[in-house]
Amino acid sequence: MSPKSLESRRLGQGLGCLALVAMCFFGCIPGLCGLSSACAAPSDGLTEVSQVLDLEVLTRQIEQARADHEREYAAQQRLCYQKFAVNACLRELRIQKRVVMEDLRRQEVLINDEGRKRRGIDAMNRLEKRLDQQHQDKQDRDIPSAAPTR
Repeated sequence: MSPKSLESRRLGQGLGCLALVAMCFFGCIPGLCGLSSACAAPSDGLTEVSQVLDLEVLTRQIEQARADHEREYAAQQRLCYQKFAVNACLRELRIQKRVVMEDLRRQEVLINDEGRKRRGIDAMNRLEKRLDQQHQDKQDRDIPSAAPTR
């Protein structure tokens, strides 16, 4: 593997760690900090698979949080209709919903961005590997056989 691909892989890992740490710092998803430990290990096939699974787990957690909040919003909305100041209650509820949904969307964008970066690095590594193989095949064809000719 060339130094360039190792460098891009390390950069991708660093960016992934940065995104996970930022999400953990802002308290976006409970239990997220435990997932950032994958960033400390060097990249191999198993780690890459686990990192992809981590992104899938995070995506599912966001979807679950969004569904939970929607259910809570519907319940709170029903309570608003039982109050005298219905419109004020609904307005406040919509503001709260917007804040939560924006936060979930921000988290989702970070996760999707990290996934795109990882897929891009993987594609670059596959291309580089294929080009190295083609270069090696060409060198093998260009080398004359060691058998003496008569």
